Order: sequence, then C-alpha cells, then structure tokens
Amino acid sequence: MNMFSEKVKIEISPNETVGFRFDEQNLIVKKYFSTNEKIEFLNEYLSNITDITQTFAARYLIAEHALILQILDRCTNIDIESLDQEAIIGSELWEKIKSYITNYDEFRKDLDKVVSMWQAQESVGATFKNISDKLMEVLDNVSKMDVDKLETVANNFVSELDKLNERIPGIVENKSVRKRTRRTTKKTE
Repeated sequence: MNMFSEKVKIEISPNETVGFRFDEQNLIVKKYFSTNEKIEFLNEYLSNITDITQTFAARYLIAEHALILQILDRCTNIDIESLDQEAIIGSELWEKIKSYITNYDEFRKDLDKVVSMWQAQESVGATFKNISDKLMEVLDNVSKMDVDKLETVANNFVSELDKLNERIPGIVENKSVRKRTRRTTKKTE
C-alpha cells in the first residue's frame, strides 16, 4: 500500500507581487519569473551578447543593462522611460528589486549556463572552420606542394584536431594520423 495514496491539492500563485516604498514612491515587484519570462530574458540577453558588430566588452554591458531594463519593465510598476538608466544599474534600488524576486539567483545560474553553452558551441564551430579551411588549402594546392610543405600543412591540421579534442574529449579517436605525421616530421629533421 502506497503511503502517499491520498493526494492533496495545492494552489501556488507564483506571480504574486510585493510592494515597498523607495524614495517616497510605492513600488510593486513581481516575486517570480515565469518560464516564458525567463525564455524572453534569455533570448534577449543572447541576442545582445552575440551581436558581432560590437566589441565583447560592449556586448556584455549592453546585454546586462538591457536585461535589467527588461526586468524593470516586465516585473515592476516603474516607468523605465523616466529613469536615468545609468543610475538605476548601480543603485540600491536594483539590489532591492532583485532581492524580492525569489528565483532571480536561479535565473542568473540558468543564464550563465546558456551563455557558457553558446560559447562552447562557438568555440567548436571556429575549430571546425579552421580544420575545414586547412583541409581545403591542402586539397586546392596538393599538386603544387613539395613534401616539406605538405608536412607543415599536415602538422597544422593535426594541431587543429588536437585543439578540438581538448575542447571535446574523445571527438578525434583516430590517433594514427597524428603518430604518422609526427614520425614523418622527426625523420625529416
């Protein structure tokens, strides 16, 4: 007999709000990000952090500031158009608002994971592109190359494979290519 056979119904209202006073104003903050809000915040953050038209530092700051403004707009009664946006970011008001959102820390962990996964994906993509470029170089010029040039290109190719294997252990299983290339290089030295 299952000791949990009698189930109880619970109603949870995660979208409750909390009110507080700040600088003579009555502010209201949503206490919990819904899954849809998290997805929107994550997508917007990734859109800003991956904008290659900006430097990495600029992308980071833009993504962070946009996230704060998006949270303020969606989860508080603050008119963000009337805000000094630079002042809010470092203010105690933002810290207070974050403290009222019960799943803010969980959201930040999710955000960090998503950004890390994106960076890993980009890194692997760049490595594959380097490997592909080097392979195409070899194929395009193989008939024109002497043995030394072929060995140099092969060693560069193996080096890229090693980098890929460091990022994704086990992705390059066939080490005989590396052994042969290194053996050939030692013979010619």
